[in-house]
Amino acid sequence: MPSEACYCGQAKIFYDGKPIRQGLCHCGECKKYTSSAYSVNIIVSDEGWRTEGVFKSISKTADSGNIITTYFCPDCGSSMYRAGATFAGQKVIQGGVIDGMTILNELKIEVELFAPQRLHWVPKVEGTPDKHDMN
Repeated sequence: MPSEACYCGQAKIFYDGKPIRQGLCHCGECKKYTSSAYSVNIIVSDEGWRTEGVFKSISKTADSGNIITTYFCPDCGSSMYRAGATFAGQKVIQGGVIDGMTILNELKIEVELFAPQRLHWVPKVEGTPDKHDMN
């Protein structure tokens, strides 16, 4: 069972199995909540999902009209994961909280979301389609 933690180690997530899907998102919201040029999203099943520690959350309405909730550590502020109707039965882990380099190195980025908002100095991941959702 992989486990991941925030920067200070207070908030932890655990999940079973391998990632279902992996993608980058270039939307403005992802840039803000990750404090980066894009977000690395790793989708896993709700089955075997659990958390430890204290989390805070903020919910917003996505372009789809669905509510998406971002969970983060209230102590260090690390964005940990997202959930909502768009991701029914799944959680979206933020790549920055992955502790093991093996998992990150084995990711196969399958899609780039909101590609028209990709910063000009960020190269396209070769072979990925440009989409607006993870479905």
